[in-house]
Amino acid sequence: KNPWLGLGSYHEGQLLYGRDKETTDLTDIIVHHTASVVYGKSGIGKSSLLRAGVFPQLRQNGFVPIYLRLAHNTDVPYTKQVENAITENVARKDLLPKDIPDMGLWDFLHRNQFFDGDGSPITPVIVLDQFEEIFTLTQVEHKSDAQAFFTELADVLNDVKPDRVIEEEAAYNKKVVQPQTTASTFGFV
Repeated sequence: KNPWLGLGSYHEGQLLYGRDKETTDLTDIIVHHTASVVYGKSGIGKSSLLRAGVFPQLRQNGFVPIYLRLAHNTDVPYTKQVENAITENVARKDLLPKDIPDMGLWDFLHRNQFFDGDGSPITPVIVLDQFEEIFTLTQVEHKSDAQAFFTELADVLNDVKPDRVIEEEAAYNKKVVQPQTTASTFGFV
């Protein structure tokens, strides 16, 4: 059998030949950095390297790669597409009370614990394939969604808690904080 797919791309579970060093190097970069960008000419094997090479190594190290190609010009915001992809691929446990709404990607990633099928904790790795399409395919009426997504993505990558999360936390804490019991409460002062 011919092991080369020609113009087709390899997927997880298929054997990728001759890219061991590149696979190991890219896996190391992804594991040790918050964001990684893989770019190059079309057809040189970026997707194959990721899916057939890097993804299995990530899984062996407690990560779950989540492959996503964003849908453009839809009613589903980009941020929600990322959250949905994570939810579809891993189990999660929301650590906050149900009455606190999800406030975006930073909040979603920080308020949940993620688990594999065996219940072991994992870290999702979001792989946005063809990300450049957000610049070329997003129509004018959806540009605000793209801008909001860039802002949320920047907050996640820079680990900056968004102002709206800080404000909501402060408002919630005011609702649930009980008055402090003091000596004067009992008439000792």
